[in-house]
Parts: sequence; C-alpha cells; structure tokens
Amino acid sequence: TLTKADKESMSRSFSLGNRKIWDELAVMQAPGFYWVNIERQIDANLFCQQLIRNQPENTKAALICSGLKPEKLLTNIDHFGPQKLPLFSLPEQKNASVQKNALQHLTHDLMRSLRPQQRLFILFAPASLWQIFTSEEMQQWLRHIQQWLDAQNCTLLVLCHSTGINKIKNQLVSQHRYLQGLASLQWQQDNAQYVVSWWSTA
Repeated sequence: TLTKADKESMSRSFSLGNRKIWDELAVMQAPGFYWVNIERQIDANLFCQQLIRNQPENTKAALICSGLKPEKLLTNIDHFGPQKLPLFSLPEQKNASVQKNALQHLTHDLMRSLRPQQRLFILFAPASLWQIFTSEEMQQWLRHIQQWLDAQNCTLLVLCHSTGINKIKNQLVSQHRYLQGLASLQWQQDNAQYVVSWWSTA
C-alpha cells in the first residue's frame, strides 16, 4: 500500500493555460474529471491548442477527437507542449450505436494502448456525441469514467462544443459527485465569457 508521502509525490496538476482567470480555476488535479462546454467550434479549437501548448514537454498526455482529425488541432502548436502526444479518433458520426459503444469502451481501449497513470487525457467532441445517451446512461458513463480516473490517478478534460451544449450542461449541473469541474465558454456581445459552475482543486 502507498504511504501518504508516496501519494503526495504522485499528485500532479495540469494547467488550462488561461492566464486571464484566477490561478485556482486554471488548474486541474490528478486524479480529476473536468468538463468545459464551448459554444463555437473555432473557440474550442483555440482552447484545446492553448491547453496543449501550455503543458511542459515532459507531460504525459493524449488527445482523443470525435468529428475532427486530431492532427488538424495541432497545426498552430509548433514545438510547444508535450514531447509525445498520442492521438486517437472515435468512429465517425454516421453510426450512433458504434459511437456509443466506443465511448462506453473508451477506458478499456486506452488501457490497451498506453499507460494511463498520471496522464492528461483531452477528449474533444461535439455535443451531439452525448445526445445518443439517455440521462441514466450519461450518469453511468460519468461514474465509470470518474472511478477509472481515480484508480489510474489520471485526469480527463472533456471539451464539448457546438449545438446542444446547453442541453448537456443541464444534464451535468447535478453531477458534481463525478465531475471535479464544470465550466462553459460562451460568446456574448463580441466578448468571450468563461463561466465556472464549480472547479475543485487541492
């Protein structure tokens, strides 16, 4: 069994790379499950690029995309961020049952592909991906992911974007048992507004 000192030495945090918000709201802990809903895909792209660019080069991370080839998100990063960044794609959106199956087996597939411990996972996907879940299925998925992250001492940030984010937010506002952080990035009157529902830190 791990001593308290061992656990503390294993603890890790990851920066969102956003210098315009309070420090404690710009950090994700390991283990941790965080979710940001983003109104426009262009803003989601920039948020994801900023996040990757601001990780130290020795950071263990991985990028998982749905509806977009992950390579397309890395065009503006140029020699910044993690030295190695494994890339994964979920099946195309043509078949909802295949997509649902891929999400439900996500942790199994990641365990086969790499060592998840102390890793930052970024899941970049449109809100439509989760609309194939019932509220109960969504809660089950969140619980499963949170338990897996806790067991593997790793962190997942979901960047959920485009049409349907308000419906997703309504499903998530009661899920603070499973999510350590929930926020949204909205575009209002030519200004980006970053709204935090809650954000847990050490």
